[in-house]
Amino acid sequence: MSAERITAEMLKLLAAPDPAPAVASMAHAGVLARVLPGASAGALPVQVELEAGVGATPEAIRRLAVLGGDAVAHLRLSKQQVRRLGAMRDLARRGVGPAEIAYRQGADMARDAVLLRAALTGQEMPPGFEAQIATGAAARFPVGPADLMPRYGGAALGERLKRLEQDWIDSGFALTRDELLG
Repeated sequence: MSAERITAEMLKLLAAPDPAPAVASMAHAGVLARVLPGASAGALPVQVELEAGVGATPEAIRRLAVLGGDAVAHLRLSKQQVRRLGAMRDLARRGVGPAEIAYRQGADMARDAVLLRAALTGQEMPPGFEAQIATGAAARFPVGPADLMPRYGGAALGERLKRLEQDWIDSGFALTRDELLG
């Protein structure tokens, strides 16, 4: 069977309402290890339960992320799928808060990363995560380069903007333009 066909079937399975029993059977029979070396079906049932608990629709790449393994080397994923998978795994491991993820990557990525982190760690979803995601997704940084010029220029301008933006994020998006510039 071709890699493209295996990928299509695997993604179709993972998009099903509850693929956990089928994936567990694949793992038990040794098929999962052949299709996706290094993958583990253990956290998938947790992910499915968490998704149901928050009303998230099944999403194949999110579920592929929870399986682990080297999907990039063994499945024929699109460039967009590879980027999404990598970003989701990275954000879930780094422990960045839901609001910051939503601000930087969008609400969908934030929800996926939070779901993935909870499934992999066996923890419950963080309280108020949906409100945090909404806050981050709606946030707009109140400072622009013109606010810092001519005092800063070139690389110093970029570094100062980055620092102010992180301070603003760390404040829960509460610092005003005047407070940041003061």
